[in-house]
Amino acid sequence: MEKHHIIKEKKEKYVMMERDILNSLRHPNVIKLYGTFKDRDNLYFVLELAQGGELYDLIREHGTLCETAATFYAAEILNVLQYLHSKVCASSLF
Repeated sequence: MEKHHIIKEKKEKYVMMERDILNSLRHPNVIKLYGTFKDRDNLYFVLELAQGGELYDLIREHGTLCETAATFYAAEILNVLQYLHSKVCASSLF
């Protein structure tokens, strides 16, 4: 992530929140954050490899998902949302 863009868009707080949240989550459907570092111009998140890429890219490349695929991804997303909800209820993560 380019530092100047983060600062220009006033997103510093959100980048730090994303880092902290990813650091605290352990779920098979959430990409693991292994570490972060920065140089003069950029911030870097060292993330687990997502085989097949992101869902957004899949939809952009292939267009509308078939019903089976849409159902699968909806269930996966719901599973993660339930996990996040349990984390919020168990602690003050957010």
